[in-house]
Amino acid sequence: MELLIIFLVVIVVILLTWIVTSLGIQKDRLPHTITTHENRLKQIERQLGDNPTSTQTDRRLAQIEQKLDLILYHLDIEIPELEDNEPLTLSPELCNVILQFVPPESKIATLRTVRILTGIGLKEAKNLIESTPQIVLRQIPASEAESAKLQLEQSGARVTLQ
Repeated sequence: MELLIIFLVVIVVILLTWIVTSLGIQKDRLPHTITTHENRLKQIERQLGDNPTSTQTDRRLAQIEQKLDLILYHLDIEIPELEDNEPLTLSPELCNVILQFVPPESKIATLRTVRILTGIGLKEAKNLIESTPQIVLRQIPASEAESAKLQLEQSGARVTLQ
């Protein structure tokens, strides 16, 4: 939950930066309330390191949403609301498959799987497996990344997607 809040705050900051630069608005010309809210968002982001309870997290998330609504109102930007039954998906189009750890008893099976997935030679695959964590596949579609992750996990490796 904390990661989601931090992610939302980062997205808001990136969105605002992009909007400001694309509209050619200088920061000193923005209304005072926006800069005040930016400072408040930074304070909230710093406070998130405190390991808040669920109700505190919900309250902070509501505060962030209110601030975002106010900022969007000042910039005259309308964002359509999601329906209650419509899921919010944040899946990236391209992913990296990262080999985190290979237990000694599954090195051979993982070595075969890595060679099949990447097409690299035996020596390169062995070096890759022994120097974990390493990126096995770079910038591949999310569906292929999930498939590769499943294959590597079935061979005994611990894998993450980024």
